[in-house]
Order: sequence, then structure tokens, then C-alpha cells
Amino acid sequence: MSESHTLVDELNRKALDTLERIVVDYQTGIISVEQARSSLQTLFQAVSGLITDDLFDMISEASKEFADKTGEATARRLFISDGCLYCLEYTFGEPVVKLHKLNWSETTRMTWSSTKVLDFSEELNPYEVARGRFDGYIESFARLGYKELN
Repeated sequence: MSESHTLVDELNRKALDTLERIVVDYQTGIISVEQARSSLQTLFQAVSGLITDDLFDMISEASKEFADKTGEATARRLFISDGCLYCLEYTFGEPVVKLHKLNWSETTRMTWSSTKVLDFSEELNPYEVARGRFDGYIESFARLGYKELN
């Protein structure tokens, strides 16, 4: 009898660890909302009927939260200042941040663009570093007075 209790405890622990990992990976940009949703559905199917009701309810609630989220795999933010349009781009699950710049000259009526790719794949935690830099650029643009386009 105590072996089945130990097994339930172990299943609960593993399910809770997995639930926490999915949420943290989503929050740090390692996985997209679609990947989190899929992971939660898989976890739900794998442990349904094998874990305690409280933990089952937690997984169900998390699944509902992600079911309501609509998102895309790439986050983009647009900023404008002095004839320049900047597009900051972060793709979930990639250790890269891209900064696209489009310039416009009223006098010559010409545009030109450039793209800077910041690759963090050599970092210890590349996905977290990339997401942190993406957020840092957003703060920098705001601090420098760039207007964000919604």
C-alpha cells in the first residue's frame, strides 16, 4: 500500500516540476505560447487520473490560461524617431534579437535599411539572455524618447 502512495507522490512531484518548467520557459521566452499550450495539453493527457485533484486542477487552470492566449512565435516592437523606423524582433526559442532600421530622407525622398543581428548562442543561457536584451532595448528606446507605434 505504501508503494502506491510513494508512486502518487512521485507522479505529483514530476507533474508539478514539469508544470513549473513549462511556465518558466514561456516567461523567459524559451518557448512560444503555442509550444506552452501544446506542452500543457500533453502533460494534462499524461497525468490525468494519476495525480491528486489539487494538482490536476492547477494543470487544468494553466491550460485554460494558455488556451485564451493568442500569440505569435515572434515578438515585434516598432519605434520611430527623427525619420527612422526601428523594428525590434525576438523569435521565441531562438537565441537571437534582430534590430531592423529603416531611414527616410524627406529631401531626397529615399529610404534605406539595415539589419543588425545579435546572436547570443554562445552565452551560458542563450534564450534568457536574448529575451533580456530584447526587453532591455525596449527600455532603452523609451528612455531615449523614441515613440512606440502600436
